[in-house]
Amino acid sequence: MNVVISEKARIAFERMDRGEQRKARTAIEYLRMSNLDGLHVQRLSKPQGLFIGRVDKKNRIIFRKKSEHEIVVVDFVQPDEIKKFLGEG
Repeated sequence: MNVVISEKARIAFERMDRGEQRKARTAIEYLRMSNLDGLHVQRLSKPQGLFIGRVDKKNRIIFRKKSEHEIVVVDFVQPDEIKKFLGEG
């Protein structure tokens, strides 16, 4: 599976500390291998096709399937930011 990282996700990644970045890289690898169970994935928004997975206690990865062979990482957020991300907060 091809994984594309959006600019927003890249900026969020750069703001993480080294340990968080290591876990985020592992999450991206799970996406590449189509191992969604490793991320405890849930559908975040049906109309937008967004999914959320757990990176660690503090961070979540938001992504969408662009095609059968491509996933776009939209952002890395903390749990309290999810409603803001969806425009609900």
